[in-house]
Amino acid sequence: MKIRLILPLVAAVFVVTSTGFLSAAEGAGGGDPATYEQFQELIDEAGVQWLIPAGTTKLSVLTVGGGGGGAPGLGNAGSGGGAGGLVYVENYLEKFNARPGDAIEVKVGMPGAILNPHKDRRGFSGSNSSFGKIVALGGGGGGRGQNVEAIHHASSGGSAGGGTMGDKIPFALQPAESGFGIGFGHQGGGAPGGGGGGAGGPGTLSGNGGGGIGLQGVPQDLYIDKASGFVTVDFDANNPAHYKFLFRDLFRPGIGEDGWFAGGGAYNAPNSKDKGGRGGGSAVDRMPHTGGGGAGSTHGYQGGEAGIGGSGVVLIRYEDADGSVKVRGWGRVQPDEFISKIMLREPDLLLKQAEYEATLEVLAKLENPEKLPVAVQSKILRIYGQIYAGMGREEESLAKFQTALELEQK
Repeated sequence: MKIRLILPLVAAVFVVTSTGFLSAAEGAGGGDPATYEQFQELIDEAGVQWLIPAGTTKLSVLTVGGGGGGAPGLGNAGSGGGAGGLVYVENYLEKFNARPGDAIEVKVGMPGAILNPHKDRRGFSGSNSSFGKIVALGGGGGGRGQNVEAIHHASSGGSAGGGTMGDKIPFALQPAESGFGIGFGHQGGGAPGGGGGGAGGPGTLSGNGGGGIGLQGVPQDLYIDKASGFVTVDFDANNPAHYKFLFRDLFRPGIGEDGWFAGGGAYNAPNSKDKGGRGGGSAVDRMPHTGGGGAGSTHGYQGGEAGIGGSGVVLIRYEDADGSVKVRGWGRVQPDEFISKIMLREPDLLLKQAEYEATLEVLAKLENPEKLPVAVQSKILRIYGQIYAGMGREEESLAKFQTALELEQK
């Protein structure tokens, strides 16, 4: 069991850094009595055991699965990945007959694996997150822009990936009512270039390709389709007055995408105005710790680079008999290859277009590159080497490649 402890035990609030990872800022703010204990990033699949503290009278839990990856194009457009399922339980102690001192196993889902656009046939699904008996399913991968073979079809998941036509449309699998919690998941847009489903609504079809909207809280009135077992969206997801609980009020400001989670991935067309659903869904890669779906790539037989889904998250709020409230959470450390792909997507693209000066400008804006993982530092050095080679600066190019090699051999 490996854990990266991000914060000491201090009063703090969630903020989102430029790379999308959660950190903290001092101060309780707004007169809210809640204090933030710590945010842990789990390194592997093993999870961690958390003991319900003595004196706990109420425990509320938000669990979001890892988002599905978008798909590369193949003839037609690739489609967006589905968001991880979102489950909210207002009183875990009561609903699961739990008590202080009980050990709860916590696991956090990763987004679907990174695609090889010339090999893989569809986006990969995210993995599940769990808190004890609560399970938030990973989002379904988006369908590749070719629907002849089953290997191109989008996948079912917490919310389904977009992009598959006919009777092969995947299902949203996150049940709305499990008898304990409130679960959210929706369908993807069922055509090439369709958006992935989100926690708050379905993805749209080809031609629009927007990802399904996520959630920023729990609706005042839940409309459950008893036949299908899924939440129907009969409320305005953008109107805070329609929510019983806002996640940013429960778990501190700055969480997720300004309080939103589990948005579906969009179709990333050139100059497209289509957007991923709020809550980690977007036109490219998803913000970590939101469970958002990754974007589908542009159409074309040469394929394209699809977006990565967002890792999942587990957040809890627990109250003591004296009225004090504490908040803490768990995420997942994203592997070096994820960090590298997200940070270096823009310079990679500019380099392929031989825009050497523009590539140098983008690289110069990277914050604290010496603190990045070795694999990412090496990739940056090799990009510099290619830039200088393209500019005819051979000595500088060789020096960068040599430094990269020495770094890799340490």
